[in-house]
Order: sequence, then structure tokens, then C-alpha cells
Amino acid sequence: MTAEVSDTYGIEDIITELSALIRTTLEDGQRKRAPDYWKQDPDHAEAMHRHLIRYDMGELVDEDSGAHPLSHVGVRALMQAYQEGERCRQDIEDICGRWDPGVDIDVEEILRGI
Repeated sequence: MTAEVSDTYGIEDIITELSALIRTTLEDGQRKRAPDYWKQDPDHAEAMHRHLIRYDMGELVDEDSGAHPLSHVGVRALMQAYQEGERCRQDIEDICGRWDPGVDIDVEEILRGI
């Protein structure tokens, strides 16, 4: 169970500010790809590297989206994290036959059974 955390770092403000960067990046992807493609896209890591290389070469604005290339890196990283979380959830369902995020799971015990 997650403990209540006070917003001493201004998390809501951070989310509000970053959401504009995320939206610009996602709108570019929406023009290029089918809905929900990001959930199965196998190329998130490759795309992160591509945008990071462009940034390292001095690019500050992606020519397609108008977004900062690091915005693309961040969004792709979140998409990759989502995919890996879903794979982990599915692995646990396959092993345990259920998934309830409100229940504590002994991961070490599960891993010993693999």
C-alpha cells in the first residue's frame, strides 16, 4: 500500500508544466501511427537513442513535431516502461493466476518458482 505523500516538491505543478511537452510529442506520434500502436511498438529504445543522438549533435527542435528531442526521449522511455510493466504484470498473472495491485506479492517467492 502506498503512503500518502505531501506535495512538497510541487508535483502537480511539475505534471502541469511537463504535460505540454508530452502533448506536443504525442500529437506528432498520433499523426504518424495507429491508435494504441505505442503499446506494442518494439522500437521505443531505438527511437530514444535516435532522438538522444540528434540532441547530442545539437538539435533542439525536432523537425517533425517541433518538440525538443529530449521530450521524445522522455515519452518513449515512459512508453517502454509501460510495456515492461505490462509484461511483468502478465508474467505474474501467468504464475499466480491473478493480479491484484492492492495485494502484497512476495516477488522473491514467485521468482524462485520460475
